[in-house]
Amino acid sequence: MTVRTRISYIPKEICGAAALAAAPMIYAGRWMTDLGMIAAVVGQIGTPGLPIALDGLLRSVAEFDMSVIFGYPYGERPCLLYDGYGAHTTRSALDAYLLGAYLLDPFYTASVEGHPPGLWRMRELAPDDFFQSDFYGAAEVHPCISLEPGSLVEEIGFLVPLPCGFTAAYSLMRKTGRSEFDRGEMERLRALEPIVREAVRSQWRQPASNGVAGSLAVGVVEAVYP
Repeated sequence: MTVRTRISYIPKEICGAAALAAAPMIYAGRWMTDLGMIAAVVGQIGTPGLPIALDGLLRSVAEFDMSVIFGYPYGERPCLLYDGYGAHTTRSALDAYLLGAYLLDPFYTASVEGHPPGLWRMRELAPDDFFQSDFYGAAEVHPCISLEPGSLVEEIGFLVPLPCGFTAAYSLMRKTGRSEFDRGEMERLRALEPIVREAVRSQWRQPASNGVAGSLAVGVVEAVYP
């Protein structure tokens, strides 16, 4: 059975296991989305596997090369909640970002200034001259390009206000050689935004100082950079 509906929320009638089995596909815009992938996201809430499940869900509607989730407490250093850069960055570049270069990141600025939540292209958040600045090409803005400045073709991100009072930015990135995210891909990703938002909010309900976000972030960093 196929449920032909746009995803603007998760209907209560598809939340049960029986309904998931009976209706394996739904439409995100005009794109088919496997309910099993949504169920996998729900099943990983509260575990370090949640961001990986989210990456898998979003890649089913729009391919990307890298991802990362930062929490941006006002007046404090960012919390690295999930590192999906993989081999594209180095620990030293990531440390440089976390030690202060984040202050010029448009996603940081949007997060601490109360920009409306949702999915945004970086160019929608950045000052007009940002992409012509030397800082844009620096590794400290995008740690993934530490070995090859200018290798990102586009970064987009979900801004998610967290119950603990600050905002998380979940960024998806494409390297040079790919096209930018097109209108259809953005539409499909926006259709999944309510799922992303509620999963991220459920995962990180407490500030890092309470050990929730911090413990998950440290585990991911140590796994990538022993």
